[in-house]
Amino acid sequence: MASEDFETNRAACDAVIATLPHGTPRLRADVFERAEDLAASSKAPRTALVAAAKLFGALGDAKARKRLFAMLPAQQPHVVRTHALGAAANCLRGQKLTTKEIETLLGMLDSDDENGVLRPAVRLLEDQTLDRTYLGTLNRLAESPQPLVKRFAVSKLGGFESGSVVKTLIGYLTDDSYARRDQAATSLKTLPAARAALMKELLDCDEERKAWTLADILLVHDRSWKGATTTALYKRLDATLAKREDRLYTAYFHFLDALDADDAAAHVRESAEKARKKRDFPTSTKWLSLLKGSAAFDAETKYAFALSELKSHKHTLAAPARRHDAALDLLRELIRSPFPALERLRRERAVAPEDLFYVAFNFAEGSREDKEVARELMDHLASKFSRTKVGKAAKNKLRLLNRAA
Repeated sequence: MASEDFETNRAACDAVIATLPHGTPRLRADVFERAEDLAASSKAPRTALVAAAKLFGALGDAKARKRLFAMLPAQQPHVVRTHALGAAANCLRGQKLTTKEIETLLGMLDSDDENGVLRPAVRLLEDQTLDRTYLGTLNRLAESPQPLVKRFAVSKLGGFESGSVVKTLIGYLTDDSYARRDQAATSLKTLPAARAALMKELLDCDEERKAWTLADILLVHDRSWKGATTTALYKRLDATLAKREDRLYTAYFHFLDALDADDAAAHVRESAEKARKKRDFPTSTKWLSLLKGSAAFDAETKYAFALSELKSHKHTLAAPARRHDAALDLLRELIRSPFPALERLRRERAVAPEDLFYVAFNFAEGSREDKEVARELMDHLASKFSRTKVGKAAKNKLRLLNRAA
């Protein structure tokens, strides 16, 4: 193994390593001693140093640390350094490193060799507890072009209960680097000191994706917020839903719904009803759509949503425009259930004759059950509004329906 021929060295080294899994303690001690001899000389050929590193790594003995770290200085050939690092990761994983060893490894994180240098160095460092003296180094490494190094540095920053660190991590949530964004979110979830700052950031947030990220992080923390905080969140929900065109409001609802689903649903229904009374049907629809897909989207809420949706847009009888009408789909579902949707629809003050005709016209082109509903609605329109344009159109449509039957 002292040969300077790489292939000869590798073959001999591999042959020795193959005996180690079943070797006696005496054999392992002998191999360790021979590896030390190979690594002892500062003028040893690189093949000998690589062989020593491979043997130390196969033995996994922490006593090799001094020899392995002696192979890491920058003046050593790159192949020697990478083999020494890999061996050190096997020998010292879970072991407490000295300050000098930690500083040596941190200095190697400026490398661009991810597999040979960065991964084994990070594996050794990630188990170490770093004190505040390393904050400057970690902040510098967080700006590294290497994603692996960014993640390591941001992860370690998450171990400091510091306002400045929390501010830095929150800033990374909107960073261009996915590695920094993702690791900052992970670190903030484990940092109790971040809880108040995260809530302040959420209440002041003006960007949808960031608000969702903040909400998800906060839900990992203690959820027992004071009444003033939840009141502020509901005010923020109200303001963002009413005044913005984007979906920032969904992040606030997501958070409040996770805190107390019943309270959030009650707030949504109350807000939707207020909007409906003001005849602001598009806003009422936005509110009620928050409950879709949840247990709170019961028959009464479906009816309220269908009514608001029906009143939110102009009606056209062209088939393509009607194909994906959410109001019609929900009314069709409710009419097939015990819910008195048809009776309620006829008595609804907000529903104009034109709205009823639109519903009836669509049902007239559906199944046999739908056609029965259409006849009932057309008959109602023809009787109650017989002298109007809608009433006359309903009478003609009813005549056609009866002929088709």
